[in-house]
Amino acid sequence: MILLAACAEPEPAPRDQDTLTHDVFAHWFTEDDAAITADIDELRGLLDETTFPIDGSLTGLDADEAAAAGAPDVDPATAVGIFTAGVLDCSADELERLLTNAHQDELYTENYTSYERTYTSSLDDFLAGEPHVTWDTSYGATIPLTGNYEADILGGLHRAADLEDGPGYVSTTVMPAPAVADPATITFDVDFQLEVYYPQDGGMVHYFGMWRHIDMGNGLSTDDDGVIGLIVGGLHDWDDTTSQICADGV
Repeated sequence: MILLAACAEPEPAPRDQDTLTHDVFAHWFTEDDAAITADIDELRGLLDETTFPIDGSLTGLDADEAAAAGAPDVDPATAVGIFTAGVLDCSADELERLLTNAHQDELYTENYTSYERTYTSSLDDFLAGEPHVTWDTSYGATIPLTGNYEADILGGLHRAADLEDGPGYVSTTVMPAPAVADPATITFDVDFQLEVYYPQDGGMVHYFGMWRHIDMGNGLSTDDDGVIGLIVGGLHDWDDTTSQICADGV
C-alpha cells in the first residue's frame, strides 16, 4: 500500500498525440490502409524516441468509439486511458511471427492461466500479403494478491507495408463483455487496447494505448495512481520480455 501511494499521477499525452491515438484506433476498424499508414508516419513525427521509455495518460473513449470497435454494450466512461512507448529489439519479421503466433501463452508463460486463439479471417492470406487479419481469444489470468479472471476478447493485426523503411503494424484488442472474476467482488468490465509498431534503427518502436476499468473489490481500482503505475510497469516489462523472445528466436 505504501508503494501504491507513492506513485505519481501520469502526465497527459500532448493534444496532437492524444487525438492521433483515438484516430488510429478508429481507422483500424475501417481497415483503411492509407489512413493507418499516414497515422503511423504522423505518430513517429510526434514521439521523441530519445526519451524512451515514456508513459502517460490519454483522454477517454466515448460510447460511439466503443460501438465502432465492436463493443456496443460497453460503457467506457469509467475507463482510464494510459499510454507507453519504448523500443523492441525485434525485426519486423520477428515481430510479425510473434504477433500472429496463436499460442501466446507459450511465449508469455507468466501472463496467462489459459489461452485459446481462433482466427476469424485467413492467417494464410495475411502471411501471403493481405494487410488485415482478425481473431477471437478466450484467456484466463491472475491479478496478484487479488484473484483470477477469464475473458473473451476480439483482436487482430494490420500490416502497413508502405512505410519508407519497412512495414509497420497496428493491433487492437477489445473486450465486448465483462470478464468473469473469482472472487466475484472483482469487476473488470472495460478493456480496449491499441498497439502501434514501426521500424527504428534495426528495432521496432512499440506504442501502446489502453482504456481499462478494474475494481479489485479491496479498495483499489484503476482510479488509483498506484494501480495505474503497476499496469504501466507491466507494459514496460512486456517490452523487455518481447525483446528477449526475439533474441532467443521466435
